[in-house]
Amino acid sequence: MGSRCRIWVVLADGMRLRILQATDERAGFEEILHRNGGTIGPAAATRRFETCAAHILNQAAFLKLYDALVLAGPPSSLHRLAQDLNASANGRLVVTVPADLLDLADPVLLARLRSLLKSHPGINHD
Repeated sequence: MGSRCRIWVVLADGMRLRILQATDERAGFEEILHRNGGTIGPAAATRRFETCAAHILNQAAFLKLYDALVLAGPPSSLHRLAQDLNASANGRLVVTVPADLLDLADPVLLARLRSLLKSHPGINHD
């Protein structure tokens, strides 16, 4: 049996960012960061926010704060965020979910994330 993986789940939509860390199957997830950049606005503001989000993930990868990365967001935002990841963060990226999950109620969101982690063979969440 391998060692337990520190999994970060990143929910982003271009102006909002939420980072959750999987704890264990019973406890669920711990919130690491929740940032709101305001309303969805001009493309330049959205792009700055996405660049900042990628910088956070790149720094965290450098510091080895997570072993596996799951990104979820609208396809266009997800694509731009993934483009800004450095090699270290990109090497930890195991799942992308092309859906905006930020507006889901926490019980629904957490159930969906638990199901996602259980169904992905590349993540050791035991």
